Amino acid sequence: MSKFKTAAFMAAWLVVIALAYYFFFWRYIQTFDHENLYSNQNATGFDSNRLVTFIEQTFDNETAVDTVTYHWLNPDCNCLRFGGLYIDQLMRQTNSENVKHVIVTPPNKAEQLLEMLPMFDKTKVVALSEAAYQASLELIPATPAAVVYYQKEHSLSFLGPHSSGVICGKGTGFVELVLNNLEHGFDPKLVELDQTGCFCRW
Repeated sequence: MSKFKTAAFMAAWLVVIALAYYFFFWRYIQTFDHENLYSNQNATGFDSNRLVTFIEQTFDNETAVDTVTYHWLNPDCNCLRFGGLYIDQLMRQTNSENVKHVIVTPPNKAEQLLEMLPMFDKTKVVALSEAAYQASLELIPATPAAVVYYQKEHSLSFLGPHSSGVICGKGTGFVELVLNNLEHGFDPKLVELDQTGCFCRW
C-alpha cells in the first residue's frame, strides 16, 4: 500500500473514531440542569419541598435507616455506560446500617437496566409508574442523577450528578461527601445544578 493510501486510510479511520466518540459520548456533554428545569419553573430558585414530598409519596418508607440515596438511571442514556461501574462501587462502599440505596428507572425499564448493568441485581430497583414518572420529569433535571434523602429529618441533603468531572466518577464524589457529612452530624443540603458532564434528559 502506498504512503498516500496509508495516510488516507488513517485519516478516514480517525474521522470514523471522532464521529463515533461524538455520537456515543460528546453530544451528551452539558450542564446537569441543561433544560433550565428549575430556573424556568421558579424564578426564586430551587425548592426542595416538592422533591421531598414526591419521594415520601412515591417510595416505600425505609424505616430502618436514616438516609436513602436514590439513583435516577435510565438505561436508554449512553452516559450510563460510562458511569455504571462507578455508581455500583459507590453503592457498595457507602451501604451501611444507616444508609440504603435505591435505583429508580422509568416505567418498564428495570429489566433493561439489569441486562445492561447486571452488577445492580443485588440492589433494590424501582420502576416508576407512568403517573409517577410524568411527575418526576418536573423534579429530576437529568440522568444519571442522585438524590440523598435524609429520612431522619425529612430533608433533601443532595440533588445533582454523582460526581464532578465530564465522566461520572472522575472528580469530586458528591454523594460520598454528603453521606460523610451526614455521618458526622451535618446536613449540607447541597444542590448541584450547574455541573457539566455526560447527561441525558431524565
